[in-house]
Amino acid sequence: MVQGERSGFTAVEGVYNRSQDSKRTGFENMQKREKEHRASTSVKASAASSWGPIFKNREHFNSLHHC
Repeated sequence: MVQGERSGFTAVEGVYNRSQDSKRTGFENMQKREKEHRASTSVKASAASSWGPIFKNREHFNSLHHC
């Protein structure tokens, strides 16, 4: 099956031919995604303390294990 000749530089050429506005928009979207990712990972990290994700803290642990 022959697909024909393909240029290996089409993706790179597309980047250089983009307008400044489209480059700026792409950069802003990338920054936004990174910021959202950092925010979500910090929430996950704060939810799992030294007590772990199940027990959460001393009060929650005691409420589960009242004997």
